[in-house]
Amino acid sequence: MSGTSRLPCEPGSTSDVLAATHVFQVEVCSLNGLPWERGPVGQKRILELTLRLGTVFKGRLAIGHGEAFVLKVDQHRIDRHAVEDVPGAWSHFTTTPGTAYLVLASGSSDQPSELMKNGAGLIDPGQAGDVGLAEEAECLTQPGASATEVFRAQLRFARAHLSQVHDLYARYLWARVRQVISKRPSARLPQVLSLVISEKGSLPFRSELLSSLSWGDPGELTPRARIRLARGYVEILLQQDSNPLHRGLILFDLPQFLQSENRPVCDVVSAWRDRDRLREAIVAAVDNPGEGRDLLDWLDGGRRSRSRS
Repeated sequence: MSGTSRLPCEPGSTSDVLAATHVFQVEVCSLNGLPWERGPVGQKRILELTLRLGTVFKGRLAIGHGEAFVLKVDQHRIDRHAVEDVPGAWSHFTTTPGTAYLVLASGSSDQPSELMKNGAGLIDPGQAGDVGLAEEAECLTQPGASATEVFRAQLRFARAHLSQVHDLYARYLWARVRQVISKRPSARLPQVLSLVISEKGSLPFRSELLSSLSWGDPGELTPRARIRLARGYVEILLQQDSNPLHRGLILFDLPQFLQSENRPVCDVVSAWRDRDRLREAIVAAVDNPGEGRDLLDWLDGGRRSRSRS
């Protein structure tokens, strides 16, 4: 029997590492695909994998570290011109011997094969460090700590490990601070955005946390908070190495905050040079001239104001 963890199981959590009953690593030793036969839709076969259990981060399993087990799953395929969805959680799965995975599963069994059979999440084992950091973060505050203490401790810990975390940890962090933020969003959302702005963080972490910040109605924030968030978004857009984050900011996040009130350009982007750089970032990120038009028109309003002055 293997597996202990300080991570609680919270079914329905927005954090997959909290929602899972079991988190463990496996490595593919061998695989054998049996012949294809007629299935309920198209064809089906059994794929047999021999896997070796690695570290168990959460939940208890009946086998120990380094032991092998067999997983048999159904795979389906249909004609490539068919409109039906391919049934089965494992139908599109492909792998090779030596490949490792971090498994996030939910179930009452202590057999890894049973837990994985019904479509457990398989992610890059490089994110195993996120699980360990989430365990550490669970011990940051004592029972009965105030909401403010929890929030500050979580953000301080995340900031100290920005270069190590990925999207798995971003979802854990958001699950831990979301309810705290809802009590004082104007004061706390900009503090979370500071983690996204920092270029020390990995892009998967920053992207996941940025998508979480879209939660809620900007109209519920104070004008000062909306300006702080809009300025933070612009700061990210001016970071060349943050290009993968730009498109969503341009099409959704920044326009959403600017539309909530008629905010002039000078309130958000004070330097003329930064306005020119922002324009370049918008043009580079969109696929056609129609996209990002609202932001470009907003910037043009600032340009016209400059001409009149």
